[in-house]
Amino acid sequence: MKYYLLLFTAVFLFIVGCNSPVKTDNQQVQVIFETLSRKERLEKFKQQFEEATNDIDRLKALVDAAIEADDFPEEREKLLQHLADFVETVSDCEVKVYAYNTLILLNGENKISLSFIYFQKALELLPKFPEYREILKADAYTAIAFVTSLFHDFASTQQYLLEAIPVLEAQSEKDYQKIKEKTGVVLNCSLLTAYMTADLLYKFYEDQEKVEEYANRLLIVVERTTDLYYRALGYLSYAQSFLRNEPEKAYEYIEKGFGIGMDNQYMGIVYMACDVFSMYEELNDNIPAAISWLEKCLEYLEGKPRPFIEMAVLYNLAYLYGIDHNNEEKHLELCFKVLTLADSLNANNYLAYTYEMLGNHYAYLGNYKEAYLNKKKYIALMDELKSEESIREIEFLNARFDSERREMKILEMAKKEKVRKIQIFTGLCISVIMLTLLWYMLYLRTRRNRALAEMNATKDKFFSIISHDLKNPAMAQRDAIRQLVKNTDLWNKDELTNYCRNLLKSADEEVELLYSLLSWAQIQTGGMSFKPVTFDLPTHLSTDISLIRKLAESKKITLTDHIPNHAAVTGDINMIVTVVRNLLTNAVKFTPVGGHVSLTIEAAQNDKYTVTISDNGIGMTHEEIDNLFCIDNLLSRKGTIDEQGTGLGLLICKELLEKHGSVLCIESEEGKGSRFWFEI
Repeated sequence: MKYYLLLFTAVFLFIVGCNSPVKTDNQQVQVIFETLSRKERLEKFKQQFEEATNDIDRLKALVDAAIEADDFPEEREKLLQHLADFVETVSDCEVKVYAYNTLILLNGENKISLSFIYFQKALELLPKFPEYREILKADAYTAIAFVTSLFHDFASTQQYLLEAIPVLEAQSEKDYQKIKEKTGVVLNCSLLTAYMTADLLYKFYEDQEKVEEYANRLLIVVERTTDLYYRALGYLSYAQSFLRNEPEKAYEYIEKGFGIGMDNQYMGIVYMACDVFSMYEELNDNIPAAISWLEKCLEYLEGKPRPFIEMAVLYNLAYLYGIDHNNEEKHLELCFKVLTLADSLNANNYLAYTYEMLGNHYAYLGNYKEAYLNKKKYIALMDELKSEESIREIEFLNARFDSERREMKILEMAKKEKVRKIQIFTGLCISVIMLTLLWYMLYLRTRRNRALAEMNATKDKFFSIISHDLKNPAMAQRDAIRQLVKNTDLWNKDELTNYCRNLLKSADEEVELLYSLLSWAQIQTGGMSFKPVTFDLPTHLSTDISLIRKLAESKKITLTDHIPNHAAVTGDINMIVTVVRNLLTNAVKFTPVGGHVSLTIEAAQNDKYTVTISDNGIGMTHEEIDNLFCIDNLLSRKGTIDEQGTGLGLLICKELLEKHGSVLCIESEEGKGSRFWFEI
């Protein structure tokens, strides 16, 4: 429990000290301010506010006054309200965002709902200025990340830090002063806040590697800052990250931080250093030395009333005296002192954990009645702590409701004056909408008519192919069969065999045409199902390649293939095989006797393969290539030995490849051959 309250106190000190934007590089002025009492410094900052001549200086004075008032709760509340009211009067948007970011931190400890309101206000203003938008946004994310870490919302904390840290780290040191003068943001301060928050985050996740990574980044920022308060705080934060794993390194930086605190009378730093020294000794099982450091801290506090720090020191002393139960009287005395101070400061967290410590103590002694009473107080306070935030949220919602109700009354008075303008505007909007709808209906009708015209053209072409390319061969085949029947007895065996071969060739071409028509019709009507799987392409092509090679040999054409042993592709097996078969058949058909056709499959990028079919056949003109895929102008040509063609084959290949998200590419020159390729 001691470690938790040390962490809490360190966080509190960080808000109070490190995020003060008014710290100056003039160390003599700092020492003067530290030697004054807190009340005197508070009045000094108020005076600075009155004497300041610009918004950013007045804002800084108010912020420092609010920080100095942390031991005076009522005064601090008044100053925070004064600061919130003043921010609304600031006209410079960049300064206003900086002010909201500061209010996020100052309200975060007790009023998280207000912190989120200021966070949203800051984000809403960001679009109004482009130059420093990212810096101020990162500063806002850093502030809200720190606040969410206090409430253990570490998922949000991590998200905000991932947005903020890269932006802050990207700024060059030469721009620091310019950014500070224009926006008020002290980048070293924001980076320290971000790194310390990351340190808290990864300590919670027990990720020591990340803790040390951000501690090392923190040290780089600490070493380049000229402000001694920041430097001391950074050294102590760095030391805490290495207390368990590298105690010697930790001790070195505790001493550095403690030395700066003592030399400059920074009592917050002195307390934090003493407490870390105490932790160091406790981790090394040297409880007397740990107690000694905290008792020294009490001595340093004499004459410098800092009740919050005194309460934290007394609590940690009580914790240490209670570890081995050797000094029960001192343990109880310290516990009661903590209770008195915590009650006067309304520090319910310290009250709760002290009652828990007393309950454990009495249970150890066997005084179960007192143990029960103290545990009961602990549970009641913990319930109260959990409900406080809910109560603050309800109060906030009530205040917002009252504000909105007042705004509604103002709007009601102005509403009558605007009714006529609203009616005119509404009428214009309705007219525009009606005209837009009318235009859209006409557009849809035109597009539908165009689609119908295309469908009719496709249908007409389909029937034209059936009536011409299918009807004529069928009629020719019928007449040929009649001629065969009529002359069977007159022809010799050789004449009869030759005639039958020609008749069979004609029938094969007609069947090929019929298959092409049916395949194309299935594609157009959606009747061809698409079933992609991963398969070995060379294996499934082997049968078709063998058949087409025989066809090529009959024309004395050389068919070569350059195919790997295995090529795993994803697609519909039947469709891909159909495409390759059609392209190879076409190549053989339009290549003259003695020509050459090749099939190549080679690896491409993104685990794909390129399939290429090339020939040295008759080729095509540019005009013929342009009309290859137009259903209205399909190119129907005969092969080099009068093989029949319909022009549908390439169109089918193109549409089958499109189902795979691929494209059929073509290069051709008349009289020199063609090359077709696609990726799969």
